[in-house]
Amino acid sequence: MSVLAAADAAATVLARAFAQDPLWLYLLPDPRRRILALRESFRATMPWYIAQKIVTAVGDPPAAIAVWRPAQSVPNPWPVLINPNSLILLFSPFLPIFGRAIAVFNAFERMHRQYVTAPHYYLSTIGVLPEAQGRGYGSQLIRSVLRAADHARLPAYTETMTPTNVPIYEHYGFVVQEHYRVPETSLRIWSLYRPAPEQGEQYAAF
Repeated sequence: MSVLAAADAAATVLARAFAQDPLWLYLLPDPRRRILALRESFRATMPWYIAQKIVTAVGDPPAAIAVWRPAQSVPNPWPVLINPNSLILLFSPFLPIFGRAIAVFNAFERMHRQYVTAPHYYLSTIGVLPEAQGRGYGSQLIRSVLRAADHARLPAYTETMTPTNVPIYEHYGFVVQEHYRVPETSLRIWSLYRPAPEQGEQYAAF
């Protein structure tokens, strides 16, 4: 499968997985427009992530997708993506709507830089198809990242805007660093950090 074909498949999964995400509910109340915008957005970014080999999928066909970045000292900025999907996005009617999310992305960036400065594993995106939830796919993706982080004895970091996700991450050893409310909105962001295992400490039992 080509990179663009794989990106298209992953984008379809993530668009449906994020259809009820608080940020996208806020940006696009109309369900149909929301799915279209999400798919365009993920189709533009996924080719870069897939080419960098930082995408993990479970299910056949894929029902859950995670994007993670290993052992980076600081978060990478949003890459400048040159591919047919990103060029389409430039002329999308949804582009001004994406611009309204800049305050949220800036908050992500600020918290990431503030709460973790050493090399670490960053779980930047994770999504499961609605009909596949409850099968353990999300936990399987989280575990795969944490196993790699523990093996390298590195911390892990993520953030979420969904309150019900917080106890799930806490179950895997993440600790809330900040609970941030985006000004002039009802949107909230939880910054979560999981320390590296201490020398001699057993790896987490998954």
